[in-house]
Amino acid sequence: MDKKWRVAFLCRKNTCRSQIAEALGKMFASDVMECYSAGIEESENIKDCALRMMKITHGIDLIEKGQRPKPISALPKVDIIVYMGCNVECVHIPCEIEFEWGISDPCNKSDEEFKNIIKEIENNILKLRKDIISGQINVWQKDKIAVDFASVFPFWESLTDNQKKRISDGWRMELISKDRQIYRYSDGCKGLMIIRKGCLRVYIISDEGRDVTLYRLFPGDICVFSAACLIQEIDFDVLIEATEDTESVTIPAADLKQIMQENLLLENFIYKKTAERFSDVMWIIQQILFKKIDQRIAQYLWDGMLRQKSTVISVTHDNIARDIGSVREIVTKVLKQMAKDQIIKSGYGKIEILDKDRLFKMI
Repeated sequence: MDKKWRVAFLCRKNTCRSQIAEALGKMFASDVMECYSAGIEESENIKDCALRMMKITHGIDLIEKGQRPKPISALPKVDIIVYMGCNVECVHIPCEIEFEWGISDPCNKSDEEFKNIIKEIENNILKLRKDIISGQINVWQKDKIAVDFASVFPFWESLTDNQKKRISDGWRMELISKDRQIYRYSDGCKGLMIIRKGCLRVYIISDEGRDVTLYRLFPGDICVFSAACLIQEIDFDVLIEATEDTESVTIPAADLKQIMQENLLLENFIYKKTAERFSDVMWIIQQILFKKIDQRIAQYLWDGMLRQKSTVISVTHDNIARDIGSVREIVTKVLKQMAKDQIIKSGYGKIEILDKDRLFKMI
């Protein structure tokens, strides 16, 4: 390897997540990375919970290692900036690559939850190391990724040069592994997500623990609920998870908020996109309230066939149950009857549609 990549982990105050990432980077990836951390706001001490948990999980004494909160002005020139998930606005630090990890704040959580978050950071460090060694890291250089903001924002040409610059300089690449929950309303605000690859599921959970899929997002779609703090009327807990390995261009909410205060076109755009998604939610409610379970399953399979452009749909019974607001046992019972009627053939992790005409008549 010709060089070590200089990586800076940024948080708002550099007192917990970014400190943990710096320490784990030095522990697991010092052969390919020089690791630093910093915050955009001043702070005097690393949080006690981070000190305690790093001793428990990895035997690392952050104080003895010489780590302390630092401002971004103390950073050397870096190659990669990793934003830990604190809604840190664009700080315009010259670099080749910017990632958003979207790590939840572990403070005020149980020790077990804290350990899981430390493990998530460790896994991200190991993945970053692997990408550096393989050369995959070069794919994520910002000057090699084309993002057509004019096609995303129809009012792009009406923005000022400074507003365009905040968006074009401030976006970050977010790589989301399958089954990872990346957002919930109560955790704070992420930003506007533009899906490049994969799939995100937006859902809610009842007090009894039952979850219902509101809608899914595919390449080219825009996720507005991840920027719910920009929409004052939204005050219910929405969750978002990746159902496939997903790539997203994320524009921080802090940057968007400033532009919204200056330009009503962005605010109108976000409210319009939100209204479109509420239309999807109303459709789901109508399905649950007014359609029989076999009709809902038939509709789901039909939509999946059109979306995947194949009569063989990659889906599990659990997936269907979550997406239509039912339970797996009932879904399995209906699918068995459909298979008996030779409308479908059900296999492990997939369903093959044998008779499209009869399936359509069920809807």
